[in-house]
Amino acid sequence: MALEIERDRPTYPVRSLEKAIRILDALREAGEPMGISELSTKLELGVSAVHRHLDTLHYHGWVEQDPTTLKYMLGTRFIEFGASVIERLGFGSRTRPYLERLMSEVGETVNLCVADRGEVLFVEKFESERFLRTVTHVGARVPLHCTGMGKAMLAFLPEAELRAFLDGRSLDGFTPYTITDPTSLEAHLGTIRRQGYAVDNEEYIIGVRCIAAPLLGRGGHAVAAVSVSGPTARLSEDRIADVAARVKAVAQEMSRDLDVELLR
Repeated sequence: MALEIERDRPTYPVRSLEKAIRILDALREAGEPMGISELSTKLELGVSAVHRHLDTLHYHGWVEQDPTTLKYMLGTRFIEFGASVIERLGFGSRTRPYLERLMSEVGETVNLCVADRGEVLFVEKFESERFLRTVTHVGARVPLHCTGMGKAMLAFLPEAELRAFLDGRSLDGFTPYTITDPTSLEAHLGTIRRQGYAVDNEEYIIGVRCIAAPLLGRGGHAVAAVSVSGPTARLSEDRIADVAARVKAVAQEMSRDLDVELLR
């Protein structure tokens, strides 16, 4: 199955459901409890509408309410569903041995990601115990165009899908090293295809380097990406070739041994 870079708008949208999803997205993005008025202002929805939706979401366990502040946060129901999704996608027990071995070899944080809705979605992470670890978590989303995982997946998209992603898209700059010109990015992706791995050289966060390789499915197109990330002080330029070789080897092994088409 191909990477899901973008999704079409629903043919028959349910407005009340879309409001509930927007509330949940806002709580996820905030990362901290939010009150009804805060959500109302942020989402430009009426206070009574926000309250009604939260009341229903609370009853079904999707949100919880702090008894002291009366603010809302995501509920534990997401843990149940998240575990089911991870299992359905084929992550967890099948991919863990490969990722743990890679982490032990390089001594840095290892991630497994997919592309979803124009972003990189972290689905597995094995954190290094060393000082100055990178700050990401399972479920986090980062841009495609300026991260190692994202570029590794973009480089191995079918031509038509890559063209659809690049055409008319604004590429935000996060550091002085971010590639924000689509033509330059396309040329850079050609280099990634030839060498089989991508490097985020402080393009998203200053002081952090990421080296990634794609998991390829049928037709040689990316299904996911595996990466090693860490501070530039440890993932120095003279380590890139060695770490890249290890990342590529694991990605190729996973692509060969696992039915990676089922990872999406």
